[in-house]
Amino acid sequence: MTYRYHPHAQQELDDASDHYDSIDLELGDSFLEEINDCISRILMFPLAWPKAQHGSVRRCRTHRFPYSLIYDLEDEQVFILAVMHESREPNYWVDRL
Repeated sequence: MTYRYHPHAQQELDDASDHYDSIDLELGDSFLEEINDCISRILMFPLAWPKAQHGSVRRCRTHRFPYSLIYDLEDEQVFILAVMHESREPNYWVDRL
């Protein structure tokens, strides 16, 4: 199974990574490692996380950072719709479906 980012989700990832890099480069690296670990868990067990309120979309939370990956499954591919900060409006990404 493979994965891809929605362009806005990629921008969210880049922005969050830049933010943590501006605090400390190691923190930025830790954030990206956490996101990669989250993606690895999703790829191994794509149906393990609960569905969000919107169809087949699921949400996998990171362990160390206040972020979740919002994703859907499309033809043996994980489509990451959002790299969502937990304090952001919960359903801002719905128009990406």
